Amino acid sequence: MSREHWDYFLALEEEFLATTRYVEVTSSNYSTHSIAYVRILLGACSEVEVVAKVLCSELDAGFAPAHINEYRDMLLAEYPLLPQVAAKVPRYGIDVLPWENWTAESPAWWTKHQDIKHQRHEHYEDANLENVLGALAGLFVLLLYLYRDVRGLESPTLFDSPALGDYLKTSGTPLPDFE
Repeated sequence: MSREHWDYFLALEEEFLATTRYVEVTSSNYSTHSIAYVRILLGACSEVEVVAKVLCSELDAGFAPAHINEYRDMLLAEYPLLPQVAAKVPRYGIDVLPWENWTAESPAWWTKHQDIKHQRHEHYEDANLENVLGALAGLFVLLLYLYRDVRGLESPTLFDSPALGDYLKTSGTPLPDFE
């Protein structure tokens, strides 16, 4: 399988890590916003959509979704425990459940991404650390599902990322939908 989606994630995480020189990753900084976060959020959410589409096309080659909720319906029918997967950021003592409420609504970071994409002049402050963490964690979790069979992977640590992937990890147990 091609690594293009993983490589893109690594590029996004590299951009994110550059921001940590200026903004400490802590809940007290979650509302910190910047143009760098706009770029990362838009890129991560765009890739979330691409990876979700690839996952859905593996389930049904003729699937043609119109919006994120259609991805949700198909993915959760196949992977009902996906909303329970936590991405852990041990370096900062943070756990992110990026898909936690996806059974009922779009994740907050996804909704904020849509606002920024379409009305950035009104929602610029939503391009913040909290939403970027959510989007990167959301992409990471989807990548774990996409690449679940790579190298006989039994725990969701996916490859050996030289950066955020080293500490943005799930609990170290198999993905719940594949136990």
